[in-house]
Amino acid sequence: MHPPCAFDAETSGNSLWSNAHGLCNIDPLLHSVKVRTCDVFVGYCERCPPVTRFVKWLRAEIEMQGFSCFLSDQSRLQDACSAAVVQTAMEAAAFGMVVVTKNSFSNPYNVEELRMFLDMRKLIPIFFGLAPRECMPRDIVERRGYLWERNGGQCWNCYGGIEKDWMEAVDGLSRVDLKLEVRQDNMRDCILEIVHILGTTLGRTSTVEMVKKWRELKAEEFMFLRNANFVGRKRELLELELLLFGETIGKVEEDQVERRSGEY
Repeated sequence: MHPPCAFDAETSGNSLWSNAHGLCNIDPLLHSVKVRTCDVFVGYCERCPPVTRFVKWLRAEIEMQGFSCFLSDQSRLQDACSAAVVQTAMEAAAFGMVVVTKNSFSNPYNVEELRMFLDMRKLIPIFFGLAPRECMPRDIVERRGYLWERNGGQCWNCYGGIEKDWMEAVDGLSRVDLKLEVRQDNMRDCILEIVHILGTTLGRTSTVEMVKKWRELKAEEFMFLRNANFVGRKRELLELELLLFGETIGKVEEDQVERRSGEY
């Protein structure tokens, strides 16, 4: 069973459930209370596995710390009732988090979420696979760079939007003080940072302490910095190279020298 304010349009094929997690079937008063006490709204539009994994992991972690989270992909809503539930949650949420990908600027729902949360001054953009500096309106419109060569242009025309509204949403991203950048190799760090922000802002000292302990454990888990050159693992690499390709001239002698010098 999902928490009261949880919303995930991908959970089931059942129309009522997938539209609004069954919220349209419950008592209107109870529904109003549940949605209007939402702490965090998370909007996304990308359906690729990494983004889906991230948003579901984020929601699970937020709810595990006692916050209520409303997760929504509005492009999958099928009726007015579901849209009304989402709108209510957006208005009530203390924070509006929008996952920004290269496809977000051609998605009317993501653009509207950005505009709405910017107006309410509670937007926290989460850039996924993008850097904030890459999301400049002029670069997107003029298709500058490899990223926007295929995904840029007059994106508002993709959904029949208004250029002014689109410009306000995209330009507003550069004025937001708090923003996060997610890659596939730093999802956990980003989620911890979000939980820390929620705990600090909403006055949950226990959550702040929990994040602090997690970070200390992580420091113990990775006591040494990762080294892309595998320094200290030359023997294993040499053995692997010999196994795959046979002896290489000079490699065996170099190995013997390094063993004597204690470099392993």
